Amino acid sequence: MLDPLLQDPETLISLPQQRIFFQTDMRGCIVACNELMTRFLGRSEDDLKGYYFPHLALPSEQEGATRLLNRTLQGMPDTGYIAFETPAGRKLAQVTLVPHFQNTHTSGAFGFLHDATDRIEKTRRLIESEKRYKELYERYQFVSQATSDVLWDWNLETNDIYINNSFTRVLGFDVPESNVNDVWRRNLHPDDRERVLQHQQAALADPGQSFWENQYRFVRPDGAVMYVNDRAVIIRDADGKPLRMIGAVHDVTSQTESELQLRRGERRFRAMVQSGLDVVLLLDGNFIIKYVSPNAFFLGGYDPDEVMGVLGFEGIHPADYANVIEKGIRINTVPQVLLPPFRYRLKDGTYRWVEATLTNHLSDPDIESIVINLRDITQRTESEEAILLSEEKYRLLFYQSPEPKWIFRRGDLRFVEVNDAALDHYGYTREEFLAMTVIDLQPPEERERVLAMLTGDFMPAGRMQNISQHMTKDGTIISVELTTHGIYLDDGYHVLVNANDVTEKLALEQKVLEEKITAQRAIARTIINTQEKERSEIGKELHDNVNQILTTTKLYIENIGYYPEQREAFANKSAALLQRAITEIRNLSKALVTPVLYDIGLRATLDELIDQYRALQLFAMEFTFDAAAEKIESGLQLTIYRILQEQLNNIVKHARATRVSVEITATEASVRICIADDGVGFDLQQKRSGLGLHNMKNRIEVFKGSMHIRTAEQEGCSICITFPLQ
Repeated sequence: MLDPLLQDPETLISLPQQRIFFQTDMRGCIVACNELMTRFLGRSEDDLKGYYFPHLALPSEQEGATRLLNRTLQGMPDTGYIAFETPAGRKLAQVTLVPHFQNTHTSGAFGFLHDATDRIEKTRRLIESEKRYKELYERYQFVSQATSDVLWDWNLETNDIYINNSFTRVLGFDVPESNVNDVWRRNLHPDDRERVLQHQQAALADPGQSFWENQYRFVRPDGAVMYVNDRAVIIRDADGKPLRMIGAVHDVTSQTESELQLRRGERRFRAMVQSGLDVVLLLDGNFIIKYVSPNAFFLGGYDPDEVMGVLGFEGIHPADYANVIEKGIRINTVPQVLLPPFRYRLKDGTYRWVEATLTNHLSDPDIESIVINLRDITQRTESEEAILLSEEKYRLLFYQSPEPKWIFRRGDLRFVEVNDAALDHYGYTREEFLAMTVIDLQPPEERERVLAMLTGDFMPAGRMQNISQHMTKDGTIISVELTTHGIYLDDGYHVLVNANDVTEKLALEQKVLEEKITAQRAIARTIINTQEKERSEIGKELHDNVNQILTTTKLYIENIGYYPEQREAFANKSAALLQRAITEIRNLSKALVTPVLYDIGLRATLDELIDQYRALQLFAMEFTFDAAAEKIESGLQLTIYRILQEQLNNIVKHARATRVSVEITATEASVRICIADDGVGFDLQQKRSGLGLHNMKNRIEVFKGSMHIRTAEQEGCSICITFPLQ
């Protein structure tokens, strides 16, 4: 919506008398104008009122004027050049039309005219003047250089060269009596020598060339390098043959170095302007663009020539236009104006956010412009909006977080903010909490230690290593794990704290630890009982079997002395009994010694174990193995072997089975062992005194396995065990 200033025709008409102004109604007919308008068109205000604006233009211009007016009446300001027929002749004006809004609807247009007739005529005269000046300047340069400090006359027929005494003052060498050309050639700068001599010879060889000029570097006797401008007239005969060269050498070192510095400065300035983030515009006193930096293309997609001569405030978003105009026109009375951020129309019709600074240099003769530095701040504006959104999200996360949070001031340890979860957890009201310090949350016996820590070298960063003790309003002591972060707020350095109540977690961990200790003690007792059982079994085997065999063998050997005639029979029986004792001891060793899994592999070791039980011929056995043994770690392989050995022993001792099946299968995630028999079975609910199943359960728990038993009296038994592989 336009500023009230632009909605009041009387106010606009009374603006400083430097802009031609008029106002139209919704049909485009003039309803008001200022005195400058009547002067420009040579018609009275009464004559102009009610006149359809495009009809004031020349017939060939009326179509363009109509398009300009229609666009403005549709709500978009626009600018163009229109020619008018006046009593004083044809006049060209730059016309800017701005919509007139009433209650957010267009009710007409404001028009501003700038007489461009004189400017165009002045531009034409300036071009002609510059052309004449260039011709005069070239003539002046010829005369000036021909009478420069070092004059020389080279007779091409005799090769004699005349030079004046300025040769010494300018070039630094004494005037040689002869071979002047050799002195000159030798002291041409090495990088310029070949170029200069070739250029000179080419000029002499061209019959149509009567003038030679070159600029080069010359090395003085002290080694200093100077820049000189050498010009000469070539005098030829009627056939074009060169006879003489008469010229002058002028020292241009200072001028050349200044020009080099100027060019470097210009290149530096252009590089800064073209590669800088700011687009630079120069406006005249009527806010017409007379220069724009080339990087304007990257901001708006415009070539510099497309915006030359356009009103500087064109392209501003209609919603921002009034505010920018109100601030911008103050540049006539103040040296600098910072415009509020506004949207600028790109060539493709889209808008981007920009900020601009106007600086008044109209009184500076070297600038005579209003300088505008324009910068694209779209990304920054979007980032600021994102930051505001992020801050709002953070506030929601802080206040609505289910985890207690608070902020305290680093200097005095007082709380400055707290969320609802902390209030609920600790039992305080918000007023009570914000009246406390961090120390007030500590149990009395901890306050001195915590105060010393927080007032010392405490650096709030990340999760604290220790578990702290806090006291709620009702005196309950809780264990909390704190995470702290240092933050800067307007009133100084603060600390953000997240408090995680771990009281129940610690209690649960203690309970789990106690259960683990109890389980480990049970496993230890089981191991001891198993060892005692194995020792007892070994003792029984040695006493009841091996010892009896060896005793009988001893008797046979002793009887050889008493019954010599039966020596051979007693010896054979003794040998047979010894072999039987050896076999019993070997079987006992195999049952007790760890199998050689690493030598022959799991499958081969299990096959050997199965063959031992098949050799007993107590029952028929089926064995299935479908698993990749290399994926099963060595400890688990041994456990599988012992479990299988334990259960097969149980079947031999108690099951009275006729068929036994063993199946071992594996997937990527687990390995499964199933052992089944058709024996007498047993009642799972009945308490048993044996250690077999108990030992198996302990081995299974070590590798986090699970066991499922299905059995009943006279219905056999099936045991399936599953171990995870990962």
